[in-house]
Amino acid sequence: MKYLITILVLMSQNGMAIKIVSASRDSKSQKVVVNLAYQGGCMPHEFSIEWEACSVEGRRLGLVVDTGAADPCMNDQFQAFSVPEPEDGCEASEFVLKSSTSKNLVVISK
Repeated sequence: MKYLITILVLMSQNGMAIKIVSASRDSKSQKVVVNLAYQGGCMPHEFSIEWEACSVEGRRLGLVVDTGAADPCMNDQFQAFSVPEPEDGCEASEFVLKSSTSKNLVVISK
């Protein structure tokens, strides 16, 4: 039983891997558009960006997170989503995105 629980935990953690394939800014709608690859397929995934505070350098860091339930499936999935740019008075010249499971940064210039 302990072995089965360990396998399920490992599978659900691996199923949460997120890779940012591409990202851009839609200037008309003032939204950030992100294309993702992830492993899953059994559970619904909801993605969002957690924005950090405005930086002095004119960059705004955003962390792409999966707020859906843990997914034990390992099928390759692709999904696009968009979020409005933050509206807190920060005049960022770039958005820098990172996924919660990757060290790679994706830079979007305004």
